[in-house]
Amino acid sequence: MAFKAIIDSLDSVEEQFRSLYEEQDGKHFVAKPTGGDAGGSDGKRIADNPWDSSNGKKPNLTRQQQLMTENPAKARQLAQAAGVTPTW
Repeated sequence: MAFKAIIDSLDSVEEQFRSLYEEQDGKHFVAKPTGGDAGGSDGKRIADNPWDSSNGKKPNLTRQQQLMTENPAKARQLAQAAGVTPTW
């Protein structure tokens, strides 16, 4: 079974898409952007987990403090991934 959409509007495709996304009924048809250039990301990547002490590495206390200040949720996630129980 196929459906054909008929749009009765002079709006641009971008305007139609925006209105569909902003309507509550249309939100489930539009996926959130993903990838390196997707909105919502500050573009920073965390190469190493500053809580990781495996293989003889020393935890990076400076980076830990920076993360706890800038992004506490991400800091908790990284600490837990390294087996550390966050107490803040």
